[in-house]
Amino acid sequence: MRADGDKETAAAAASLSEQVLALQRHNRRILDRLRPAALEEFGLVAALQILVDHWRKAEPAVTLNLSISERVAELGDRASLMAYRFVQEALTNAFRHSGAGHIDVTLAYHSAQSAREVTPLRDAALAGLSIRIRDDGRGVANEAAPSMGLLGMRERVRALGGVVAMSEAPDGGTIVEATFGFGA
Repeated sequence: MRADGDKETAAAAASLSEQVLALQRHNRRILDRLRPAALEEFGLVAALQILVDHWRKAEPAVTLNLSISERVAELGDRASLMAYRFVQEALTNAFRHSGAGHIDVTLAYHSAQSAREVTPLRDAALAGLSIRIRDDGRGVANEAAPSMGLLGMRERVRALGGVVAMSEAPDGGTIVEATFGFGA
């Protein structure tokens, strides 16, 4: 009888150990969603480069360019997370829905005057950071309701005082942009 009890105890311990490992994997996935490990370890600029490199490997037929202003590295934790998530969601949407052959990702700082010249938010006259993802795909479907991802992007940007614009590019495709006013 003792041997049967030892087998049952061992089986229960093995089962418990498997459950603990599964829970740890699940927790890691949740933590990665909250703050990606690359962002934590390497900072925003390197994390975005890793993200873009991932997409380049996954979708080699699409040309993907990344341009980042030096000052972007100075963003704080909250702003860095928002910027990373914004780019991540915009790229996911572009690859999933646009059929694009070319995507440009730009993170730049602008003075008040240059911000009026480069952003579709001309009347907002925002100075500061702009994050712009432009693709040459199918464009924005006007009748489509915003996805949860787009709503999440808007809320993250709004929480930091920014504005999101999504529009058709003049020569086809889509432009998704977040603009923040950090002062002139």
